[in-house]
Amino acid sequence: MARDVSTTPTTRDRTRSEAHWGRFVILVGLLAAAVAGWLYLDPTPPADESAPATVVITQGSGWEEATAALHEQGLVRRPLTFKAIVLLSGARGSLLPGSYTLRKGTSSRDLIATLTDPGAGAALVIPEGWRLEQIGEELVRKKLSTQEEWNAAISAPPASPVLRSKPTSVDLEGYIYPGSYAFAEANAGAELVRAGLRNLERELTPEVTSGLSAQGLTIHEGLTVASIVEREAQVPEERAVIASVYLNRLKVGMRLQADPTTQYAVGTSGAWWKSGLTKSDLGDPSPYNTYVHEGHPPGPICSPGIAAIRAVAKPARTEYLYFVARGDGSHAFATTYAEHEANIQRFQGR
Repeated sequence: MARDVSTTPTTRDRTRSEAHWGRFVILVGLLAAAVAGWLYLDPTPPADESAPATVVITQGSGWEEATAALHEQGLVRRPLTFKAIVLLSGARGSLLPGSYTLRKGTSSRDLIATLTDPGAGAALVIPEGWRLEQIGEELVRKKLSTQEEWNAAISAPPASPVLRSKPTSVDLEGYIYPGSYAFAEANAGAELVRAGLRNLERELTPEVTSGLSAQGLTIHEGLTVASIVEREAQVPEERAVIASVYLNRLKVGMRLQADPTTQYAVGTSGAWWKSGLTKSDLGDPSPYNTYVHEGHPPGPICSPGIAAIRAVAKPARTEYLYFVARGDGSHAFATTYAEHEANIQRFQGR
């Protein structure tokens, strides 16, 4: 006789199914609560594509100060949660001083990674050919220094062998060596002056200084001529040739008549290097204007790089006294004024 097998769930089966469903509902509820809690506690603010914020971490600061600075700039919205993440990440003792440019919406993990990255705190890049005012403006713009702090720093530099030939009547123009700088102090201006002089000392090797001496130049005079070469030369291969022109002019007593010196004399904020110099500009009485005054100017007109300095220390051997722009960044050189006039007519049509 066949056994009748029923497919109707028993009471026990229904009870077990309801228990599983109940646990599932509770689990989903807990997950939802966890997600809601995290969304509330998440220290990361909404992303913002507007201007980034700059946070300066000074030497000796800890995560307490760093978190406060991040919170003040709107980069962290839940300081307690952020500090807890720092603790759990094991980065508590790895905070590095420096100046950091950060954007809102950066995750806590990425913020911590940035603030513990030795290469991330570089705050300022000074290109070759910048003048002292441009450096100061950039420091102030990035909130690394106030104008008052910068003025005080360049007015009272530390003792340095590269300053021995610098007249007291001129400032530190040309002495802050171009390059990348990171800061570990609140007053980045003073730190930059020290580091800039130290970097220039490193570049002025005995070979370079002896080369300047061979040209009859002190370090100050060498930097002065090099700063003009820096602003004039657009083609690297021409640096040594342009240096030879200026040195040849100095030897025969000609005026340098260098446009960059006039640009320096008439430059103003927002137009530090004026293009299209006028006849009035060329007659400006500033001692830096080499169209008016003989010899080299009182001091450098910008921060020259080592390539321009080396070009002056070891110039090309030429008899050139003139050059004119070709219009493509290069120059046509001449020994006589007649050749120079022909080059002007050929390349500038006047």
